Amino acid sequence: TISEADAITAIADMDGRLLIFEKSRIYAMSGDGPTNSGTQDTFVKPQLITSDVGCSNTNSIVSTPQGLMFQSTKGIYLLDRSLKTEYLGADVELHNSLTIKGATLVQDSNQVRFLTNDDKTLVYDYFYNKWATFTNHYGNGSVLWQGVYTYLREDGEVYKESTDYLDDPRSI
Repeated sequence: TISEADAITAIADMDGRLLIFEKSRIYAMSGDGPTNSGTQDTFVKPQLITSDVGCSNTNSIVSTPQGLMFQSTKGIYLLDRSLKTEYLGADVELHNSLTIKGATLVQDSNQVRFLTNDDKTLVYDYFYNKWATFTNHYGNGSVLWQGVYTYLREDGEVYKESTDYLDDPRSI
């Protein structure tokens, strides 16, 4: 148990570890849970990773090749595979007040897209370590469906990324 826990905001797994997020803390635990008869429980007690940053928005957690990205009350962070936190959101701090509704890894373009509810999607290119924004691009959730980035608008319409439209000769 986590005796000092306030309120769990999200749970994720990475590399065989269960990660437990609060608004300002992250815990990790590993092992196999008990069998149906309650024996052979090898779970270890959750270990505190950090006490100054946590996940404030369950919809923002996304697994990337580098680790887990998530929105905190301080901005967007990465929890890398060695369980160290790194602030990645400095270039998009102006958008910290936006509510992230979906976070999707788009591997073909080396991007993580954070869909918000306010006309913008924050786009992090993890190959170049650069941020961009898509405008007129907002909704209630996003997924990679049949290998294609797809998101649900607030009016119920589903938008699917297309490479059919070209603009000097790049796809839009």
